[in-house]
Amino acid sequence: METSASLPLDHPFWQFSLRVYAVPEAAAECLHLQRARSVNVNVLLFCSWIGVSRRIALDAADIGLIESEIHGWHTFIVLPLREIRDRLKSSPEMQHQQVQALRHQILANELYAEQVEQALIFQQAERLPMRLGSGTARDIVAGNIGLLCSLAPASKLHDAPISVSALIEASLAYGGDRLDSP
Repeated sequence: METSASLPLDHPFWQFSLRVYAVPEAAAECLHLQRARSVNVNVLLFCSWIGVSRRIALDAADIGLIESEIHGWHTFIVLPLREIRDRLKSSPEMQHQQVQALRHQILANELYAEQVEQALIFQQAERLPMRLGSGTARDIVAGNIGLLCSLAPASKLHDAPISVSALIEASLAYGGDRLDSP
């Protein structure tokens, strides 16, 4: 008989992500990095959250560990849902209410898949060594994001300016709540 483990979906990292991503400018920067540098937005948000809430400066091995933990889920679940949703958006069938409802349901499933992905990341975060970064929370977050971007595949949009100032500001604003404290 197979036993199932519980994966807590509502955790401090998820709450932080919802608040930060609700800031339109921060969301736009996240999506720009996703398109321009193939950065996983959940890993990007994790880099911010871990820097603000726990003052942990990540290293390349930490990011590699997180990315390997979610690789299969992201590749085979999240990305296909996103691709289907995106294809439907420009489909001529979108004129039908039923197709619009289907796209809305796929969007809800994609968000749920991202929530699962964040739960997997959060589980892995609990195993990271407690290495406090030096400098301000802003410095740590900027360093974590900069490292993630430097590890990303070659830019799709060469010489595209990258800004993360709104993401950092939103992270600092909402991370100050100490969302991970009991």
